Amino acid sequence: MLRRVASAVLIAALAVLAPAAGVAAAPTLTPVVPTGPVTFVGIGGLRWSDITPAATPVLWQLAEHSALGAMAVRTTEADTCPVDGWLTLNSGARSAGPREHGHCAAVPIPTVTDDRTTVPGWDALIAPNAHHSYDPVWGTLAEHAQLPGRPAAKLCGVGPGAALALALADGTVPGLWAPTMPGLGEYPDCALLVVDGGALPEGPGRGAALTAADAALREFVDAPAPLLVAGIADSTPGHPHLTALMVRPDAHGYDPARRPLLRSESTRQPGLLQLTDLTPTLLRGAIPADLPGAALETRPGPTDPDRMRRWDVGARTVHDDFVLFFVVFIAGQLLSFGALAWTWHRRWLSHKAAGCAALQIGLLAGAIPPASFLVNALPWTRTEDPALVLWAATAGLAIVLALAAFTLRRRPAAPAALLAGITLLVLAVDVATGSRLQLDAVFGLSTLVAGRFYGFGNIAFAVFAMAALITATAVGGALARAGRPRAAAVAIAAIGGAAVLVDGAPGLGTDFGGVLALLPGTALLIALLLGWRLSVARVAAIAVVSLAVVSALAIADWSRPTPDRSHLGRFVQQVLDGDGGHVIANKASANLGMLSNPLIVVAALPLLVLVVTALVRPEVLRLHALARAQQEDPALRALLISALATGLLGFAANDSGVIVPAVALFTGGPLIATVWAQRWMNEAT
Repeated sequence: MLRRVASAVLIAALAVLAPAAGVAAAPTLTPVVPTGPVTFVGIGGLRWSDITPAATPVLWQLAEHSALGAMAVRTTEADTCPVDGWLTLNSGARSAGPREHGHCAAVPIPTVTDDRTTVPGWDALIAPNAHHSYDPVWGTLAEHAQLPGRPAAKLCGVGPGAALALALADGTVPGLWAPTMPGLGEYPDCALLVVDGGALPEGPGRGAALTAADAALREFVDAPAPLLVAGIADSTPGHPHLTALMVRPDAHGYDPARRPLLRSESTRQPGLLQLTDLTPTLLRGAIPADLPGAALETRPGPTDPDRMRRWDVGARTVHDDFVLFFVVFIAGQLLSFGALAWTWHRRWLSHKAAGCAALQIGLLAGAIPPASFLVNALPWTRTEDPALVLWAATAGLAIVLALAAFTLRRRPAAPAALLAGITLLVLAVDVATGSRLQLDAVFGLSTLVAGRFYGFGNIAFAVFAMAALITATAVGGALARAGRPRAAAVAIAAIGGAAVLVDGAPGLGTDFGGVLALLPGTALLIALLLGWRLSVARVAAIAVVSLAVVSALAIADWSRPTPDRSHLGRFVQQVLDGDGGHVIANKASANLGMLSNPLIVVAALPLLVLVVTALVRPEVLRLHALARAQQEDPALRALLISALATGLLGFAANDSGVIVPAVALFTGGPLIATVWAQRWMNEAT
């Protein structure tokens, strides 16, 4: 039965993942690096849902002949003000301007005196960036923008936002600047023309502002120079969106039937870009090595604005419901298990019925993470009510997976192993094919948060690590009970080692901190299952091997060409440049800063004490069945301790890593509870 169910689920998972596999086989990419003058127009808040033939005929015409993309504009804050967007274009690094009582500061009007243009209050504008780790270098765009063979070509700016983008480190604006296009004079020889196309507010005034911005674009659409138009910021605080980005390479542009997708190496996702990709694109080859973004490329299409709009629909749906989902997910578990414990204590349920109920609750909770990834293979963003379809489909897939696992309830640990194995498979195949299922999944990668766009983030790593440990324990524990300890150690090492490589390899999980957590967790699982004593020497050996593996992965990434490196290879270069200590200190500061939040401390410390007590002295909490299960099955105790160690190491090794043990507890915990529940049921028979 186990083989049949596992084979059926494996075939189904591979069938679902087949479309994602096709994404990985990307055709040849073409750089978008204009060789002549180029025009950039930034419009704050411009979204693909704004662009229609009736409302914006000029933008629609431009989109017909341009390479298209949806852009994440996140900088250092949860939403991006126009000042933030223009400063980010200036430096090429995530930057932010001041906030006034939570509201965006106005873009200042430049001061022009004696042919000298300056941004008033420049020092105050850039001051908030002193507290962030992105280290923007002001004036990067102006200092490096050039036209080969034409040193006399100027930098030109129109509008207040353009002045911010072109300002040097002291706030002066080189080249030509004017509040409107006529002010530049006739036929200025511009290497780069940056135009502030205004900002689109939310509410009643949006339509009028959109009409004005569309009309102002007409003279640029008719010009022969390459043209980039981008939604440079969000429309209003509290409502982040993916914005519109289009690139027309010349006066003719692309054939509308074969419009390509924009792509950058910073996201590795066709059609999805970052705000920080704009600066290296405009620099046209003179790109400083330390810029986080990457120059835009085109990937053959065809594509259309509706596809870009669906990116934003997916991003907004998951972003809006993210907190509510986890409140329901976590509270649902606590209330369900709590109600079950209370009814058991009142003797309203039999021993066997209580165990069966615990098994069902645990399986359903454990099936939700893989279901939340698999649902992204369905076209839910095309529906009339995407939120309803998303959560209904996730629940439906979770129920199907839980029922499949429940059929194996007569075999010890088989239900948990099946769900963990499916999760492990889905995530491993996903990172091997571009991480498309993780994008805008609740346990995956948020395109609006824009922390990362491929590989494993902290939340997905926690799910993946728990799935790997549970799967390895199920296989190794069965071999150990059969009297084959060496085979058990080999099996755990093979499963855990493969998971470590998937997690840490550049181009797959690309996860530096995850290796430092999962590799020691796997080694600890082997040692505890085989009854080895954890001496200081053995712990030190585990630490050394973990550091050696992650160093080898990072060096392998660093050895690739600079544009192809992930953050692993960039960290090696930072170490070589003498900045490694600064990077590590910033990550440690981010984690310690989270611990200064009283809400996190109040919630996390009691929970940690509760978990440790349940592991070490379960009888104190009257968890006598758990105590007996640990005595009868050493694999269960080994799994509990290795999972706890992996979660805590994941917290220590990652910035914002406090989420790792929390997600590990509420995704791995239910599956581990099913093993306990099965033994509880067996005691009643």
